[in-house]
Amino acid sequence: MKAISALALFLCLLTVAAARPAAAGEGAIQGRVELKDESGTVRPGMFLKIFLTREKIPTGPHESLADKKKPEAIDAIISLHVDFYKNLLEKRAMKDFMAGDAESRADGTFLFERVAPGDYHIVIAFPSMIRTRKVAWQVPVHVKSGKTAHVTLNGGNMALPTYRR
Repeated sequence: MKAISALALFLCLLTVAAARPAAAGEGAIQGRVELKDESGTVRPGMFLKIFLTREKIPTGPHESLADKKKPEAIDAIISLHVDFYKNLLEKRAMKDFMAGDAESRADGTFLFERVAPGDYHIVIAFPSMIRTRKVAWQVPVHVKSGKTAHVTLNGGNMALPTYRR
């Protein structure tokens, strides 16, 4: 029984330590990806590739989709997502553009540890989906020395319009 209690205590301490910056001069970013579906249920962004960039990626012009018929609007949204992904790929090859990458867990949470203080962008791009919705984010985050920045990616801060497949 004591061995189980000791193991449980160790795991709790390990979990707390994992959410803290590794060194006094570094910080961390802890976040969650989520999207409400048509019924209002919040769905986590499970197992999405998340990039931490030092610069913003151009998203291209957002034209009005209200005047377009559904197939034309979906084509326009797909083009925006593909162009955003191409811009990410081009920038990834540049020196010092990428600061890190992570994958969200089943509950939509993610963590970047040992991040130097400064300004970054959390980026999720094509071909990412939550349920049947194409998603893309580019959210700024500021990291301070010895602190953990918290960020939530949701329907209110998406980089591009979404659509249902």
